Amino acid sequence: FQYFSRATLGFPRMGPKRELKFALEKNWKGTIDADALLKVANSVEEQAWSLCNSSIGGGRVTCGDYYLYDGVLTWCNYMGVVPKR
Repeated sequence: FQYFSRATLGFPRMGPKRELKFALEKNWKGTIDADALLKVANSVEEQAWSLCNSSIGGGRVTCGDYYLYDGVLTWCNYMGVVPKR
């Protein structure tokens, strides 16, 4: 008997109806504040985790693949390699 573990990598982060995209645009326009933006982001992330956990039955999860806008810039910031302007 061989055991295989499963994981869902790179799950779409914008939400099934692009909720995070629209919340970001509203935040940039100033029609919602940062708290409202983070509430939408947390909701989208919770939906994704719930779906992943129900479809793969737990298993492995990724880290560092959830960000609000720019993944490359976020990782550059994590690693401290953002160039000076």
